[in-house]
Amino acid sequence: MPIYSDDSPEATAMAAQQAERLRRLRSAVAKSQAAAARAAGVSKDAWNRMELGTYRINALALARFGQTYDIPTEYVISGRLIGLPEHLNRVVAALEARDAAAGPPQVLTRVWK
Repeated sequence: MPIYSDDSPEATAMAAQQAERLRRLRSAVAKSQAAAARAAGVSKDAWNRMELGTYRINALALARFGQTYDIPTEYVISGRLIGLPEHLNRVVAALEARDAAAGPPQVLTRVWK
């Protein structure tokens, strides 16, 4: 297994995929970013950044999120739907299909005047 530095293209791509899976899992349990942040013990801004991939996912925050809602969080790290209750498995799979049909996320830019 290759070892990647934090700024390698491989590590960056992996972090982006994990951020998307974090967003999907939160959506699957029907929680707002604010509720997820409270459960994880981080600020809403930090949670938002983790979902956007601009901040690396904090392992302790992820564990707290999973414990609060009694769900395994392996999906976020590995992409495998291991241990999720069947209803969450279906919701996550539907969210993955929707995201795949939408194509890659668009990068938003802001024009400062």
